Amino acid sequence: MPGEVCAPGQQIRLPYAGRVFISPTVGTGARRFSDPSPAAAYIAERRQGGHSVVVQTAGPDVETVLIFLGGQPSHAFTSHDDVLRQGEPDFETWEIGAAALGAAAAACGVGIGELLCARAHLVGARLLDLQLVDPSLGWRRLDASARDRGQRRFAVCVESALERLGLGPFSHRRP
Repeated sequence: MPGEVCAPGQQIRLPYAGRVFISPTVGTGARRFSDPSPAAAYIAERRQGGHSVVVQTAGPDVETVLIFLGGQPSHAFTSHDDVLRQGEPDFETWEIGAAALGAAAAACGVGIGELLCARAHLVGARLLDLQLVDPSLGWRRLDASARDRGQRRFAVCVESALERLGLGPFSHRRP
């Protein structure tokens, strides 16, 4: 999704209406705003710390967050009234997220299954953000059953990655 990078000291004009997403150019901390005043305050706070931000505007399309574990779809959230809730996006939405994940894996020279976890943030059919390092997996927003399944799957993905890299619990034992 197109956006504008705003460096400290640089002027930016926020839209008067509609949703805007503001995120650091590096790291986590993306936030959504429907009101330009809190958005401007967040930008000022980030800039005061010497950080650039990316400002992206979004129309009325549905906002979806897709979580992948070990390169496979795990769980998802959709936004209603600017609040993310556990959701069940359609197959096409998952395909868009999987395509973004596949492209990122290829660019890094790894197989998609080697990516421990990822968070693809979509607005409609457009990718807003793809997080591969330290993404929020949204465990607290899941119902207990989905959280338990997801966390078990995540533990298996971590265990598999450790074994694959020779870092498993038995990798340093000698016969």
